[in-house]
Amino acid sequence: MPQETTVITVELNPAQFAALQTIADAVGWLDGPADVLQTLADHAEQGLRRPGSWERPWLLSVFPLDQE
Repeated sequence: MPQETTVITVELNPAQFAALQTIADAVGWLDGPADVLQTLADHAEQGLRRPGSWERPWLLSVFPLDQE
């Protein structure tokens, strides 16, 4: 059964869009920037849900908890 989803709008500057497209092209199985963002969101969710996952340290390095 498909999971429920929420549609969001994200504004990117041209350099950000190009970087995400470069990732999609390099990987080969992603269809473009939207797929890259969906994959990043999935890994961020895994980092929150699974404390021992490889994503947890990555997530904490991107969003340190000690920032005010």
